[in-house]
Amino acid sequence: MRRLATLWIFPALLLIGASHSVAHAGAIRGEFIFEGKAPEVALVYFPEDKSLATTTAPTLDQVDKNFAPPLAVGTKGAKITFKNSDSIGHNIFVDDKEANVKFDVGLLNAGSEATQAIDWENTVVKCSCKIHPQMRAWIASIASQYYRIVDLEKAKNFEITDVPDHLSVVKVWLPNYDAVELPVKNGESQDIELKKKSKASGVLKLSRN
Repeated sequence: MRRLATLWIFPALLLIGASHSVAHAGAIRGEFIFEGKAPEVALVYFPEDKSLATTTAPTLDQVDKNFAPPLAVGTKGAKITFKNSDSIGHNIFVDDKEANVKFDVGLLNAGSEATQAIDWENTVVKCSCKIHPQMRAWIASIASQYYRIVDLEKAKNFEITDVPDHLSVVKVWLPNYDAVELPVKNGESQDIELKKKSKASGVLKLSRN
């Protein structure tokens, strides 16, 4: 009887150990509040994660003389596709001296598309159209699959779900704003000051559970 009891205890201990080894995941939620006009877009992500696959291929379309979406995300080694769903031609290019990224996909006639390798990393570059200089969008090269693009012209709220507990650092990027990187623990709420050229211009209300 003692031997039988021991055999039952051993697998039970294995089950208990396995349950403690399972990684837990939660969600992070935020709301952007700006004192003046909001920027077009924001990117919120967990930079500690490095699991975004190079097979994740972003697309940046052109419709009614605008880029859609306003920001595309890929990782180094992936390829981004530029589509022209407009009725007129466009010429997309990047000339970001700070990031040392420069390319020109040439003229894209209506209905055509082109691809470009993302050969930079850990930065966001601005792309424009040589024919229509008012057009602009951004391409982010990050390695994290836990991110959210926030189109601030449509909504100021966002949520990132299924975030593993071991990812503790959040990074926030907005065009022409100072980048913010800070730890956010489970059960914690923070009001993060957003600065534009070192001047306070807004707040991000962030919570994690």
